[in-house]
Amino acid sequence: MATLISTGRRDHMSRELTSIGSSEACHIQDRRLLPTHAYIKLEGSRFWVLQARSDSTVYVNDRAIRKHPLSHGDQLKVGALTFTVDLLDQGGGVGSLDEEGALAPRFPYERVVSFAELLVEQGHAEELFEVLIDEVMELTRADHGLIMSLHQGERVVRASRGAGGEDPFSQLSDTVAQEVIERREALLISDLGDDFTPSESMIRVGLTSVMCTPLLFKRELLGIIYVGVRAHTRSFQEPCLKVLQALSALAAILLKGTITRDALQSDNQRLRDELESRRFGSLIGSSTTMAEIFDRVERVAETDVNVLIQGETGTGKEMIARELHLRSERAEGPFIAINCGAIPHGLIESELFGHVKGAFTDAIQAKVGSIRAANGGTLFLDELGELPLPLQVRFLRVIQERVVQPLGSNEALPIDVRLVCATQVNLSEAVKRGAFREDLFYRINTVTLSLPPLRERGSDVLLITQYLIQRFCDRYDLEVKTLSTEATEAVQRYSWPGNIRELENRISQALILSNGEQISALDLQLNAERLSMELKPLAQAKDEFVQEYVERALSIHQGNRTRAAIQLGVDPRTIFRLLKKKNSSDEGA
Repeated sequence: MATLISTGRRDHMSRELTSIGSSEACHIQDRRLLPTHAYIKLEGSRFWVLQARSDSTVYVNDRAIRKHPLSHGDQLKVGALTFTVDLLDQGGGVGSLDEEGALAPRFPYERVVSFAELLVEQGHAEELFEVLIDEVMELTRADHGLIMSLHQGERVVRASRGAGGEDPFSQLSDTVAQEVIERREALLISDLGDDFTPSESMIRVGLTSVMCTPLLFKRELLGIIYVGVRAHTRSFQEPCLKVLQALSALAAILLKGTITRDALQSDNQRLRDELESRRFGSLIGSSTTMAEIFDRVERVAETDVNVLIQGETGTGKEMIARELHLRSERAEGPFIAINCGAIPHGLIESELFGHVKGAFTDAIQAKVGSIRAANGGTLFLDELGELPLPLQVRFLRVIQERVVQPLGSNEALPIDVRLVCATQVNLSEAVKRGAFREDLFYRINTVTLSLPPLRERGSDVLLITQYLIQRFCDRYDLEVKTLSTEATEAVQRYSWPGNIRELENRISQALILSNGEQISALDLQLNAERLSMELKPLAQAKDEFVQEYVERALSIHQGNRTRAAIQLGVDPRTIFRLLKKKNSSDEGA
């Protein structure tokens, strides 16, 4: 780049016309000069200095001039400013002198390397395209230029210069662009009049020389860079084409990353839109069964009837309960959720009904209780089948009389609560065994919603998987990943005994531990052995399933055997025996 050097400053002559003066509109400013004191103009391959007005003083090598060509090393004096003319720009130049002392371009290694480093460091492609087109324009001294991408038949101008407010495509010769696209080779036309028949648009713009290079990434054509010059500037020559080809190689890398990113963002947006269209509040599903459940929830929510939600653990029973609450007239009231199977039997009565101060030894202060805390809202009782029989009697009175009596109190307090219960056990069978009161069963079972396990929801498992990937990526501030083909098949084939809760655990772990842009079946720990359809003896398959199911329950409860046993409805000693049996078999192996 040609440069004017003076004490403490370097001013580049990168334009067709560089103005010098005290005006803020000038390119090179100094308050000691006239508003516009002088011009430096690029004509062909030579720089000329001109007086801006008759009373402005301009000297070249101590000789007063009105207009004079500049050579490398000339001493230029403009008013009070003195410059040394550097046409080689030895501080990082891009030129050499020909036999006549004019500037001839040489390959700008430093500039190309500098841009390559910028490409590695930056993450905003749009800004890099702007930097790149500036580099192209400056190094080739083009008057018009654009970077265009080609993707799925769509042409997009990523950056352009010299359009003057017009459509950037108006600069482009379709004939030149099409030839480069078809041949995938660079095209240099030094003189349009001799070497090429110019198009109407090229004549209108006044172009006399053009260059066009393809943007290739591993033989994939991603776009083109197109530049042109007008009649009063120099024609493009072979050295300029080499510069443009070098920059095109970098542009191809940048453009490939941009297209990949845009495609990923488009896919993510499409998935978000698809998920949004298949959402029911916080629930996701498009299967016929779930559509029917969503419809029933919508209709039941408007009433105040008691609802019983049945389904395996991890199927989303509490989420359904919350949707019932949020879609009801009680939405502004509290939503209180209690897991009856997770509270020790000795504490559950106080937890539900509350107590007065001094009701028992540790009752140092009064407790409201969950039933009264839900007043004006919804009370959700999960695993109601775990409620001890004596408390079932007390709870029946709460439902029938709409009152609650705290422990240690003789006063029955009125309540206004919508009751939603859930269970993974068959309450009808529990009634037959005498483990659950029949009258309470009918009181809570005004409307029943039966949630299917994940394995019976068809393609819903993929919808939920995509939703969870997006949610966890946002939570952990990770780049959004996709499932590999193998992982997609594995997710569909796996039985998901832990349902959505298990799916959440596997997706969360896979995102944290996986490498690359995709999640594999191995990342999800869904290997071929686990998915094998080979039939085993029934006793062996049952033992393996029980063992795996228990391990999953322990994982959910962070290894707490008591809590896992409560959720599985077994004695904690059963968990201990199963673990002991597994350890023995592992040692034997």
